Amino acid sequence: MKLLYLLILPLLCLNFYTIGQEIQKAEDCPTGNEQVEPVNYDYELRVVELVNEERATQNLPPLKKSQELFYSARFHAKDMCETGYMQHPSLNSQDQVVCQTGNRIQQFYNVNPWRENVAAGQSTPSSVNSTWIQSDGHYANMMARDVREIGVGYYNNCANLGPRWVENFGSNSGTFPIVINREAFSTNSKSVDLYIYGKADYDEMRLKNEGDGWTDWMSFQT
Repeated sequence: MKLLYLLILPLLCLNFYTIGQEIQKAEDCPTGNEQVEPVNYDYELRVVELVNEERATQNLPPLKKSQELFYSARFHAKDMCETGYMQHPSLNSQDQVVCQTGNRIQQFYNVNPWRENVAAGQSTPSSVNSTWIQSDGHYANMMARDVREIGVGYYNNCANLGPRWVENFGSNSGTFPIVINREAFSTNSKSVDLYIYGKADYDEMRLKNEGDGWTDWMSFQT
């Protein structure tokens, strides 16, 4: 019998990328220890909510917020904003590629597959979400079945082209998230909806809140 332990913690570019072949690492990738502070965390969280709302219309499971993917997305949004470019790979001031997309994301979090959407110029979460929905490639990333986690980066006061937006998606083979209320920012009810990844691979699970002990083993249908 396979058993799964789960821990609950309180918790317009028109290009898109998915993981493919191995990419040779460039010389100036981030270390993965960079922690860019949010310019507008509410904007970033709202993008996550909008993605999960759209996934629900397609009967797809919600994505879990990943702090590591937030750092990855925010790093790229800031870099594009300050250096003045709009691409998936990281560029320097001479428009030379210094880090490929997958290498940058995986410096922050060992996800495979990974996906990324980027955009520039939109002023609100709703407007950037609408832009991505109207693009087949971006929409495919948002609706992908092979990812479980998401991070969003927003950065403004850019050198050109307006604010930068980045969505990073991924799955880590050892991570089976619990998603509460589709990652809604807040709730007025003590009763919440849970989506628990892993039921296709495991027979039973048990849960743990921070500071509490593990529950008894239970089925995913409990």
